[in-house]
Amino acid sequence: MERVKDEVRRTFEDEIKTREETLRNKLTSEKQKLLEEKQRVEDSLQKEMENRLGKRNEEFAEELRKEKEKLDKIIEQKELHQRLLEAQLNETKTENEKQKEQVFQVKEDLLNNFTELIETELQCSICNELFIQVNTGQVITW
Repeated sequence: MERVKDEVRRTFEDEIKTREETLRNKLTSEKQKLLEEKQRVEDSLQKEMENRLGKRNEEFAEELRKEKEKLDKIIEQKELHQRLLEAQLNETKTENEKQKEQVFQVKEDLLNNFTELIETELQCSICNELFIQVNTGQVITW
């Protein structure tokens, strides 16, 4: 009876060991499958994140390009406006110089005409000297 008990126990122990080994193998297999699935999910998420970041970077790059174009247009307009103002300034300077020359010429002509007027109108017909009126009311020639 002891023997039968021992044998049943061994058989039972062998069965338990076999089941335990089978369960361990199954557990290891399941664990490996889960690790592989985890890696696939992580890879998939990584790719998706890279795609999203890539799209976001592309959108950001496009935004930057548009802003650069706007700024380039503004700079171009400002430079054109500056050139226009410089041209107007140069034109104004030229006109100012011409006007100064004209004023100088008019003053010179006026002075010459005045000199001629004095010499012709205020000249003594006898001595050819200019008339000068003194405060006393006497007319004196020079």
